[in-house]
Amino acid sequence: MDFAELSIFPLDSTVLYPDVVLPLHIFEPRYREMTADALEGDHLIGMVALRAGVGDELASAPSVHEIGCAGRITRHERLPDGRYHLLLSATRRFRILEELPRGAHHYRRARVAMLDEVLGDAQQVRFVRARVTEKLAEVARRARASDAELDLAQLGALAPGVFVNRLAQGLSLPAAEKQTLLEAATIEARLQLLDGMLAFHLALRAGSASAASQRVH
Repeated sequence: MDFAELSIFPLDSTVLYPDVVLPLHIFEPRYREMTADALEGDHLIGMVALRAGVGDELASAPSVHEIGCAGRITRHERLPDGRYHLLLSATRRFRILEELPRGAHHYRRARVAMLDEVLGDAQQVRFVRARVTEKLAEVARRARASDAELDLAQLGALAPGVFVNRLAQGLSLPAAEKQTLLEAATIEARLQLLDGMLAFHLALRAGSASAASQRVH
């Protein structure tokens, strides 16, 4: 485990995972400052999700989850009015150890412990991944929009960590469930959690469809 100091970018509905690329539009003055400083330095930003019920991320220092994910700015465009368009390539998860004094900065910074992605039991990973893939095929048959556009063949070629992280990022799951996935200690545990979440949401959809059919008849 190694340690770092990161700028902290809290959002109320965005959870970032390693191996994912996230587009961002930076418009608030303090985060324009954060972006400019990152571009002059190591290009890293720490993405963290707000805890439920803490209010608006525009507040001074709303409570955030301890586990987040660092991302490196790989592309950026500074607009004439000072806003930025960014592509953030996620690198590693981290745990916030303590927030640092802001000093002259208007954005939050923290001392963090960087977390490695641990596979877990390889046999279980293969087994649970197969179950997740079966459920994804069912999701694709039932759902619309992005969930229905899942390219299962392309996903199948990915390494297990990339596979589960891209699914966790891309699927339309509640923010609390996405945070739970991010906090899983191993890839195996993340796959197990995702398998259970998919089973739960498929069962909900099946129950809704059954209820609707009974109302029609």
